[in-house]
Amino acid sequence: MVLCSELSIRSDADVALARHSAGEKAMQLGFADQRRAEVRLIASELAHNHLDHKTSSGMLRISGQLFDQVPVLTICSLDKGPGIRNVTDVLQGPQGGHRSLTGLGTGLASVSRLANRFSCCSGTDPNRSCSAILGRQWQGTVITARCWPRDQEPFFFDRDDNMDIAALVCGRSETSPCGDGIFINSDSRFTRIVLVDSPGKGRGGGETELIGSMLAKFDLIWPPDHVIESLAEVFAAEPATSVFVLRFDQLLGQLRCCRTGNVGVHLLVDGTPAALPGQLAVVGGGHMIRGADTVYKVSDTASCLLHSDGVATLTRQQIRSLLMELQTAEVGVTDNLRLDPALLAQILFSRNRQPHDDAALCLWSWQRKC
Repeated sequence: MVLCSELSIRSDADVALARHSAGEKAMQLGFADQRRAEVRLIASELAHNHLDHKTSSGMLRISGQLFDQVPVLTICSLDKGPGIRNVTDVLQGPQGGHRSLTGLGTGLASVSRLANRFSCCSGTDPNRSCSAILGRQWQGTVITARCWPRDQEPFFFDRDDNMDIAALVCGRSETSPCGDGIFINSDSRFTRIVLVDSPGKGRGGGETELIGSMLAKFDLIWPPDHVIESLAEVFAAEPATSVFVLRFDQLLGQLRCCRTGNVGVHLLVDGTPAALPGQLAVVGGGHMIRGADTVYKVSDTASCLLHSDGVATLTRQQIRSLLMELQTAEVGVTDNLRLDPALLAQILFSRNRQPHDDAALCLWSWQRKC
């Protein structure tokens, strides 16, 4: 099940639609009544901001994803201007002399309070400039609010603050089958991320759902090449399916990866671009898979961008620079911009995809705790 809406905000009717869409997705994800009401308020405040401040190309992207079987709803607001001059003051709400023009709450301060994870960058705030992230001029604002049920938290977030994952999957529409998927599992030692890119037409969507159900049965200790080998029946049914498996062993500092097909990958280990994992060969009509994992030793930091379609047009060097910033970001920074993977994922997720494209993108980062 892929839950993703991209809504242009031009009128009060669009605000109402955004509020309804957020509430519906929260319900589908199993959020309790009170949390759903909070999610709807977040969507209302962010959508109203576009009308109240007459933003250019204002939109909301509302998406749901499972992290460790915990539902996470991300509400992202994007626009191309005019921007926020001082994000820190605005986030203080009435104490900073600011209040929502809608009267529904305290604007971004309310959104920040209600979200489990909140990030904001704006092209006109020198301390939180979006252009500082992309290394080029950005004439607008990006806001992400990640929410999960009050009594749950993805395990790797609850465990410590040295790992972060952001994932986003959008189908061609909310009703058409989606061939892309991202499956994330973690325990006290292992984290496994699997990105699937299968044709959304025909059987592709069903094959991706089948892979998800099969992965739930595979122990995290399994090496990635064994995981892919166990999906042989899927490749036999849909040879165009591509799969990337990443498994990180925090205890040993060992990153194992393997792939088949055309999943895009950018990987940095300890500040250095890493050689891409070798392709596994699928032969014999999908009944045999040959190859082995590529293994990386991680001493201090690692970061990775995985994607199918839908990535903004950036050079490989620009993406490496962004991954480098993820590795060097100071944990706990509040006054100035901390490079949040969820914020970066939303920026990298292109708004100019072809209508027929399914798209998936995942950012992962880890830093050894001091």
